[in-house]
Amino acid sequence: MSVKIFSTEVLTSADTNTYLANSGLVYVGQVTAGSGVATLSLNNVFSATYNAYRVVVSGGTTNGTISCTTQLIDSGGTAVATGYYEVFLYSTYASSGVSTANSSNIASFLRGVNSIGTGYSMTGVFDLLNPFTAEPTHYYNSVSPIGGNAGLSMGYQSSASSYTGLKLTTTGTMTNTLLTVYGYRKG
Repeated sequence: MSVKIFSTEVLTSADTNTYLANSGLVYVGQVTAGSGVATLSLNNVFSATYNAYRVVVSGGTTNGTISCTTQLIDSGGTAVATGYYEVFLYSTYASSGVSTANSSNIASFLRGVNSIGTGYSMTGVFDLLNPFTAEPTHYYNSVSPIGGNAGLSMGYQSSASSYTGLKLTTTGTMTNTLLTVYGYRKG
């Protein structure tokens, strides 16, 4: 859909409804963690409707300083536990300089969602590109904080497979955390 430029005409309700409904990020699905859970899955959110997705993890509380891994879920509902590649560029809050970490052919994406301590919420925002198409799925994320570090992580899941959902697994437990997926509207 092309972008309409409004100038001096009267903005009709049809224009308002059409152009507001066709804007940027579109809500696709959400799930809320129960009490004291270590995994959170959201199935059937990736489709041919969108090529790129924004994943937002927020709210609730945790039982400590915990981190979270992410796996893609195939159309059969199985979390894929191999073929993830990731690079992490980071710096500590207390010093200057950039460090790196990398992982090759591991069981999940390692970074992106974390909590800074007991009673705090799980937080994280990352993008997934092409999870539904039969090609490698790319992952992009900014990370803050993890163990006093902030940085950028990026990587891909190497299988040329179609995925329909994702699964988060924490090193501790979370309560009432929200996992929300938005699609980036095409055109």
